[in-house]
Amino acid sequence: WMERIAGDEPWAMGATVARDEAVTWVVDELLVGSMPGRASELLLDGVSGVNRKHLLNALDALCNLYTNVVHHGASGPIQTAIIMLLSEADHPSSEVRDAFLTLSRTNLDGADATSYKSFVETARAIWQKAKSDTALGWALNFAEQLLTVASPDPQIRVDFINQIVVWVWEEDECHYTEFEREWLSLICQDTDIAVELPAVKPRRGESISVSCWDRLAGKVVGLYTLAEREANRFKGLLPTLCPDVRKVEIDSSHADNETLTGIALRSDYMIVTWQCAAHAATRCIDAVRDRERQIFPDGRACPGVTGLKRCLENVLQAELDAESGPDGS
Repeated sequence: WMERIAGDEPWAMGATVARDEAVTWVVDELLVGSMPGRASELLLDGVSGVNRKHLLNALDALCNLYTNVVHHGASGPIQTAIIMLLSEADHPSSEVRDAFLTLSRTNLDGADATSYKSFVETARAIWQKAKSDTALGWALNFAEQLLTVASPDPQIRVDFINQIVVWVWEEDECHYTEFEREWLSLICQDTDIAVELPAVKPRRGESISVSCWDRLAGKVVGLYTLAEREANRFKGLLPTLCPDVRKVEIDSSHADNETLTGIALRSDYMIVTWQCAAHAATRCIDAVRDRERQIFPDGRACPGVTGLKRCLENVLQAELDAESGPDGS
């Protein structure tokens, strides 16, 4: 695949083939002898060639490849090439942004100074090209990740967060939500950035009718995840979406216990992050609550704050739509 995507012949199906075939790729051959260097050369040649667009459209598949080889000592050239490709993406799609978040969540913790800087600079390049209302949650999720790991260069972290703050202040078209404003405010507090954020402006076309979040009034939301920081952040931010939510209960146990069982039993909505969960713990949830009554976030990586918000919002909106009927009444 790499030989062909780097070739001189246009290959319109390159990205489609990568997504369809990547799960069957045997990557061991990429890690032998001169192959890591060769793979890196092909990827970097490809981004300068006739198939640039198709290569960049396959970045989500290449991010999965990165995750599969990252722990092999010989994979350094491949890792470097994929990170460089992420910086090259002309218009980073939500799939590419999410794939990068999966990479960074898996590899930021314990990264050396060079790798850490590479991740932050790549995130900065993606944000510069994608910055918008719709990409703001992605940027905040990455900033949140930076706060969960030791930073070999804290100033790089502060600089990235300041870029978000500057955009929020200077971009006339910025219409962030109260949820995002409070989230950014908390991130700034955690990094000792003293700033007063601008007031919230409703997004264009935003409905002022019944919000799906109103359905949480008086309700209990349960959340099982091993990512405690994101869970506590989500818990603190949920009242900005529904001030009348009754309670948010969190458990991050590695084994089944009475507390988790109780949360699963009494929650009106139960979020289970299967991506970062202990099987023994989820088993006790399954014992008292059908899978149909559990909410599972999308994606391969343990979800951040936006992922938790999105999966709950989807369920609430589906309920609201069902009650409204086909004509919206």
